[in-house]
Amino acid sequence: MAVKREDTIWWAYWLMWVLATAVGWIVGMSLLWIISFVIDPFTQGAWRVIGWGVAGAVVGAVFGINQWFLFRLLGERRLAAWAHWWVLATIVGWGIGIAVIVGLGAGEELGFAVAGAVFGIGSGIPQWFVLRPHLKHAEWWGLVNTVAWMAGLAPLALIDLAIGFSLVGVISGCISGGVMIWLLHHPLSENGHPSS
Repeated sequence: MAVKREDTIWWAYWLMWVLATAVGWIVGMSLLWIISFVIDPFTQGAWRVIGWGVAGAVVGAVFGINQWFLFRLLGERRLAAWAHWWVLATIVGWGIGIAVIVGLGAGEELGFAVAGAVFGIGSGIPQWFVLRPHLKHAEWWGLVNTVAWMAGLAPLALIDLAIGFSLVGVISGCISGGVMIWLLHHPLSENGHPSS
């Protein structure tokens, strides 16, 4: 019976991760759209990229704080003790990711899957630094995060943007949430070795 209860808890956690990612995507991109009205008219050249990087950091804060609440649910033995670093890593990662995308060319010009790869790498690497001391297979996070955002953004090139936009966070969250749960099942002990 205990196994079924634990499975139910992890399924609920996965569902909350998907929801947090979907809400983070919609709220974060909405804020990015609003901020763009301020940034674009007043910034040119390198300042434009820097301004968009700051706006990307705002998006990262939305994602990071959403996921921070989920990590806090796990209790002090797991990620809760260092979940605040996850927020900072996500802010830095999204700031860098958006700045790179603006620097290379945005949206359809760059390609949605490529933009997804930049988001995934940009946020996945700083997040990996946070996961690495605590989870056994943390090295997979950067790759999985990249694949998740590529898969999430790829449909924007294939279907109506309004429909596709609402699915980006759901698709990305389904993939990344499943892998995060797998990672959480393989913690390292206090001395940095796999726990038994």
